[in-house]
Amino acid sequence: MLVLVASTLSGFLLACAFPMPPVLAGLEGGSAAWIALVPLLLVLPHVSPKEGALWGGISGIVFHLIGLSWLLALRVTWGNTFLTILSWLGLALYCSLYVVVFSYIYASYAAKLIPCGLRGRLMLILLAPLCWVGLEFIRTWLFTGFPWNLLGASQYENPVLLQPARIAGVYAISFLIVLFNTSLALTAQRIWHEVRSGTKGRRIHVELMIGLLALVLSWSMGVRSLSRLQQLATEDPKGIRVAVIQPAIPQVQKWSEWHIQEIKSVLREQTELAFMSHPDVVVWPETATPGRVRFDPGSRALVKDAVAEGASLLVGTMDSDPDMEHHYNAALLVTPDTRIASAYYKRHLVPFGEYVPLTNWLPFLERFAPLGFSCTPGEMDQELMQLPGPDGKIATSVLICFEDVFPYLARRDVRNGAQLIVNITNDGWFDGTAAPRQHLALAVVRAVENQVPMVRSANTGVSAFIDQGGRIKEVPGPRAEGSRGWGARGVIVLPPGEHLTLYTRFGDWLLAIPCAIVTVLIFLWIIVDHRRKKRT
Repeated sequence: MLVLVASTLSGFLLACAFPMPPVLAGLEGGSAAWIALVPLLLVLPHVSPKEGALWGGISGIVFHLIGLSWLLALRVTWGNTFLTILSWLGLALYCSLYVVVFSYIYASYAAKLIPCGLRGRLMLILLAPLCWVGLEFIRTWLFTGFPWNLLGASQYENPVLLQPARIAGVYAISFLIVLFNTSLALTAQRIWHEVRSGTKGRRIHVELMIGLLALVLSWSMGVRSLSRLQQLATEDPKGIRVAVIQPAIPQVQKWSEWHIQEIKSVLREQTELAFMSHPDVVVWPETATPGRVRFDPGSRALVKDAVAEGASLLVGTMDSDPDMEHHYNAALLVTPDTRIASAYYKRHLVPFGEYVPLTNWLPFLERFAPLGFSCTPGEMDQELMQLPGPDGKIATSVLICFEDVFPYLARRDVRNGAQLIVNITNDGWFDGTAAPRQHLALAVVRAVENQVPMVRSANTGVSAFIDQGGRIKEVPGPRAEGSRGWGARGVIVLPPGEHLTLYTRFGDWLLAIPCAIVTVLIFLWIIVDHRRKKRT
């Protein structure tokens, strides 16, 4: 029973480390991440690897069932209750498999290494974060990838502790958190052993000191990094003034002909208010217009009215080729003379959301596409948008919807010269759930990883301005996701290519990829060794 309680508690604490469903919102807080794995890690040395995998699976299921409960909102916005519940359970089970593998590996080595004394425990302190990070990286890429609620993103409201992401991405923060959890668990085990045996232990617990030292060093680095960014921003304060619109159109109304005029009225009204701040660019969210700007006269007229005040407009809309054979989730930059200056087509599409896999072989699956058709992904190396600023053009990476949760897209664009990231998203599918704020958490990490500010315009969700250090200014105000409004700020940008972070330069080769390779080798070795022992 105690083992079950410990496993469940770890899963619940992991969920608490991220934005929680509204009924549990009072329990959420990134600080929970620093102790979340301790109950599970206390259990694993005392069970077999198979039992460890089971208890790890329980932790993973609890974590992901709570963390992904926002999927249940699709019962209303999509309308298929059975498939919605099946998707929620299936995705939670899939994500929990990574906790299963982590627990299997840890349980396989903990019972052997802990009796070896200090050296064995130090090896565990390294093994645990290495395997956790390796598995997070695999989850980011396998089956098109699902890097949602990576452990490091739990610190999105703590800019100081986010700064290790500049070195090795979100995985560096995950590594630090798991290392600290492991040091706490091993210290607790050591103290409990001393109490039970009546032996006098060391006054200084090296395991705990390692965890605390890693945390202090990371905090110190974070403080210095934020101070340096502040200095860079004042040395050459070039920038752009951006206004973002949050129209807050419910998802069930976005594609309804009965609400077209209402949608247009809201966009006009909020944009007129935003022009009072004299922006250089106004940003509308993903698929903001009722029709396709390039082909629909009503949507084209709406955009023409919006740019009449003299600022350019970055608008999210559906687009297609003239023959309507290929459909794109797009962002168009419209200049004051109503010319479409450039277009960006979303590169990383949502499976079963924007396209249905395997339709070339199983055409009947197309009927399950929520949009009624499958989108075509844009080319990976699209030209950066050039947003007009008072001091010249600002090279901009545009990311649509959940593209900002994938580290490689933002990093690729910043390496190609992007000085600003603009994320346009809807999140109306999950309005009133934890999803928009969990989405924000990963967006914040992207800004820190690449030392590039981000502007987010959400239909419903969290519109925000995020600076290079990860500090958030929400629109229309703190904790106002789902509210209608607008906001404008001057965004300071750094010269392109002059202050690239280590992560932008070298990416996942500094930490995540080596961790993934070692994790796979360790897992395979355990399986081979187990089979060899069974034969003998």
